[in-house]
Amino acid sequence: CANHLNLPQREVPMRKIRHAKSRQVPSPEKKEPRFTSKNIWAIGIIAIMVFSAVGFYYADRQDLAPGYNGFRFKLGANNEYLLKWNKEQIPFTYHPTELEGLAIDANAMAMLNSPVLLLTFDPTIEPTAVEIVRYRIAQRLYEQRGVQLQFGVAVHNSSYPLPFADCDNATAALPVLEIAVRQPEGIQATENCVRLSAPSGSSLQALGERVEYSLLGVMP
Repeated sequence: CANHLNLPQREVPMRKIRHAKSRQVPSPEKKEPRFTSKNIWAIGIIAIMVFSAVGFYYADRQDLAPGYNGFRFKLGANNEYLLKWNKEQIPFTYHPTELEGLAIDANAMAMLNSPVLLLTFDPTIEPTAVEIVRYRIAQRLYEQRGVQLQFGVAVHNSSYPLPFADCDNATAALPVLEIAVRQPEGIQATENCVRLSAPSGSSLQALGERVEYSLLGVMP
């Protein structure tokens, strides 16, 4: 047909198809289990340390005994009272509160603080109790007060080859402390002499500890 136009044909550009780069999905990391053998050992050691510390704390608290006049006490393995004195612990059968009814007059304490003292005792009645009281008081007089001691016996006894001495031998220069299981009970101060006596060994030990507490400054 004459009227037919031959138009040039245009090439239709092909759209470039971009291929999306495939993204690599990271593989999930392997998590270590919380409770490994190493962790369990560490937790066990920490638990032992914590419980041990708590146990020691409560054990120490349970051992505490009532304090007295600023001094601290603990209960010993045999239910004795352990006085914390400087770097040592001094055992007592009686707590100071149990001995408050036993008074010591000022004259008796003044004589026990003399530079020199003659300590005499009766070894014939309950000698074990008498010996304990004699030894402990002598130790306190020498160590805490610096008293120079001489020893004698108020009743002759072959087991103690010591010179005879009693309150009749007391002088101002050499006061006497006489310890015996006999009546009357108490701590009596006469001229230049202190008598420490009780009707039984246990009551004598209570009197002796009362004197010790005074020498240590725990009780007046």
